[in-house]
Amino acid sequence: MKKLLTYIFLICLTGTHIYAQQAWTKEKGKFFSQVGISTLAFNSIIDNKLGEFRPINRDITDITVGFYGEYGLLDGLTLSGNLPFKAVSSANGNELQAKNGSLSGLSNINLGLTGRIYQNGGAVVSGKLRANLPTATYDDATGLRTGFDATGVAPSVLFGLGAEKFFLSGEFGYEIRNNGYAGRTLAGFQIGKFFMNKKLLAIFNLDMAYTNDGGTYDDKKSEFTGLYLSDQTYLSPGVKLGYYASPKIAIWGSIGVGVPPTNNVGASPGFSLSVSYSN
Repeated sequence: MKKLLTYIFLICLTGTHIYAQQAWTKEKGKFFSQVGISTLAFNSIIDNKLGEFRPINRDITDITVGFYGEYGLLDGLTLSGNLPFKAVSSANGNELQAKNGSLSGLSNINLGLTGRIYQNGGAVVSGKLRANLPTATYDDATGLRTGFDATGVAPSVLFGLGAEKFFLSGEFGYEIRNNGYAGRTLAGFQIGKFFMNKKLLAIFNLDMAYTNDGGTYDDKKSEFTGLYLSDQTYLSPGVKLGYYASPKIAIWGSIGVGVPPTNNVGASPGFSLSVSYSN
């Protein structure tokens, strides 16, 4: 069980975007944009039931280049989107199970609308409706995937509390998925503080996606690669650091830890790096 408490895996599972859990909406015409890269490499997956890593007898590499953006449609209504492109590969595997090879393409495109419900000073409550699109690719010969084979719709409630140099925010929701995928309970929490005259922002975050029982989707040969399995669950505390080169441009880095009940996620040390621009 100690392995599950200490092993690091990539935040790319939850996205490279920094502000996705925040309840504050953009002013009309204001935007936030971010481009980033995440990588992971593993030859085993975290098995919460066994309390250890389960070998998959092959080397998997997963690289994501993603674009995230937010735009204020109206005061109190924000459109957001995440466009991830992936390159995945497998090597040194048992080809009787699945062939070695590579696959690249879009992962699941994500679109969302966030509407402010209540605001009083630095306190805010918002509602969000997010859609995950079935834009990922699967290759049956190799078992490689660039994302989940399902459409998802996820309503959620967000809250936030902010001051000049400090903020905390959270989100709680539920994702309904088709194509035999079970639904997922989604939750996230962030607490951030500025340092160095607001040049450095440090954020502690906690992200969770808990997949319920009852799914009927057949992962096919992806059971041999450990990529985007239909019953994947994760709970990930982590740290994000952002350095503001100017009031509009920032450089970000993040890293996270997998803790129980994380399950069927690739066990891999890794990191996420990105650059953001806002007006």
